[in-house]
Amino acid sequence: YRNGKTSDVWRNYQFLKAVANQDHPFSNFGCGNYETLSSKGSPVGELKKFWETYYTTSNMRLAVVGSSSLDALQKTVEETFGNIPYSDQPPRREKVNPLSPVFPRENAVYGSAAFGPEQLGKFREVIPLLETRTLKVHFVTPPVDDPVLRKSKPHRVISHLLGHESPGSLHHLLNERGY
Repeated sequence: YRNGKTSDVWRNYQFLKAVANQDHPFSNFGCGNYETLSSKGSPVGELKKFWETYYTTSNMRLAVVGSSSLDALQKTVEETFGNIPYSDQPPRREKVNPLSPVFPRENAVYGSAAFGPEQLGKFREVIPLLETRTLKVHFVTPPVDDPVLRKSKPHRVISHLLGHESPGSLHHLLNERGY
């Protein structure tokens, strides 16, 4: 936690969380120490509530790889994970948003976007600790794991267009201008 205070990468990430929609969990703290975690009271109750809500078998997956026999691997898995109570809750990631007919998973898990109209279209300047010149452009896109996007992968097209370095590309143009 302390080391992150002097890291520009960490500070920029925390800044992004601070300007996000405060009703979305992304805006919550991501790390801290006992002092920061207990500033709003004891974190133990919240941690237990989170554990009881999300630490369920419906949200878990297990892959086992080993050189032991199948019987030995099964025995190890049953001994290690056999006491986790079965949950019939729907998996957290399977939720859909009926108000979003095009991208059914968009805002389905948390009910609101991390970056809504109030947070978008803003220019923000951050003064780094180390002397650097960086331009960061963030795009809000539908969830990449949404069934509608799973096959077409439009985020790959955006990545290719912005990252391609051939003559005439955005990258090439910015490099020619000294950026």
